[in-house]
Amino acid sequence: MAETKDRLRVKPVELSGGLILNQDALVQGLKLPGSAIQLVNYEVGLNGGYRRIDGYAKYSAAPVPGAGAMLGVFVFGDGVLAMRGADVYVGSGSSWTKINGATSYAGNASWTACKYSWSEPRIIVADGTNKPAVWNGTTWTVLSAAPANVVAVCEHKQLIFLAQKNSAILTGSTPTDETKWDPGLGAFQINVGFPIVAIRPWRGDLYIFGRTHISKLTGSIFTGSSADAALVPVSKDLGCVARDSLQEVGGDLVYLSQDGLRTISGTARIGDVELGSISRPIQSKVKDVAATFSGGFIASCLVRNKSQYRLFTSFSSTPAASAKGIIGGIREGENGTGWEWSETRGILVS
Repeated sequence: MAETKDRLRVKPVELSGGLILNQDALVQGLKLPGSAIQLVNYEVGLNGGYRRIDGYAKYSAAPVPGAGAMLGVFVFGDGVLAMRGADVYVGSGSSWTKINGATSYAGNASWTACKYSWSEPRIIVADGTNKPAVWNGTTWTVLSAAPANVVAVCEHKQLIFLAQKNSAILTGSTPTDETKWDPGLGAFQINVGFPIVAIRPWRGDLYIFGRTHISKLTGSIFTGSSADAALVPVSKDLGCVARDSLQEVGGDLVYLSQDGLRTISGTARIGDVELGSISRPIQSKVKDVAATFSGGFIASCLVRNKSQYRLFTSFSSTPAASAKGIIGGIREGENGTGWEWSETRGILVS
């Protein structure tokens, strides 16, 4: 009888698909053999595979002055704005300088901001309690004529749009002049019908997000005429539950909704809202984030050169070692462009 020898069988497996938690293990192994059931502190490669994230480093060895948690951090020009306590500082990487003069921002909880450039680069910031302010790199200007208690701000077609805390009123500035808010000079207010959480332009329209509603503002109102202004409903069931989850990624708007992370392009397809959800492979993790949002806060950022969206959650009692987050990466594959996911642990964002 001829001697039989075991033969080694080799099967190449492409590492792709990212973290998938909504499939049976057998089905996932047969149909998606390169996907992951655990992918902690790894990121999806643009051209294939997974790689461990590089971690993070301090921007400045010098701590931001003051006491308490950081309430806002925004990159602007060659520096960074940092909000702590009742003050605002600008950092160059080695030191911090207070820029808000005698204006105190005591009592605020978190800041929001929008960068724009009309005659020069500027950033408008608001703390949810006091009047918003503008910084152009040299001068801090409080917008004394603007509303207070602003929780959402954006620029669109050379107008600044504001929304106040727990308010359904969208306020627009005078065109090309964020210091003027007089209706007689072209400023205006619109009742959108629901408390506004966030505002962001996309494809020429202005999208207004509530917790359970989304509408878009269209027409010539952006050029000073309200004759054909229209408020068009996009969704009456789903909205944005966390202002700071909203980011523009790959030419689309991504935000955290009640059923996970969604894109506005999919949500806007009336009657086909399922297309808006991009986080189904990790739905159990994302829904936990949405459900516990009221107990802490959510922050997000982009890593543009990697086409990545990163979402972080934090609670006052969270130990740094157990802090969690989510990484979503856009990858080109044989079946087109899609989202792949992983998670982070040990990055405590404050």
